[in-house]
Amino acid sequence: PPATSKSEPKPIPPQITTSSHRSSTIFVSIPQFRDGKRCARTIQRLFATASHPERLTVGIIEQTDTAHPSEDPTCLESYCALEGYAMGEHKKGYQHKGERQADWDRV
Repeated sequence: PPATSKSEPKPIPPQITTSSHRSSTIFVSIPQFRDGKRCARTIQRLFATASHPERLTVGIIEQTDTAHPSEDPTCLESYCALEGYAMGEHKKGYQHKGERQADWDRV
């Protein structure tokens, strides 16, 4: 590795304590373009393989064809279907925070 001078900035080392490690959370941001079913499988796998799924928060930004929703389902609709729930009816601990169409802001 190249030699570094003492004046170069170095990253701050992580400050992990036992108590903060137990309560830490992870935010996963997923951009999705017209592939709700694949996105849903990704989220399902994310929660299924997480050591502590209760610490996960998932944010989804998706672009779908709202003119043909049956041909292009959203990630949330597809995820709920995979889990056996209707949209907005989740098992304890899951929350659907909100949904907003981009074209709602058009003037």
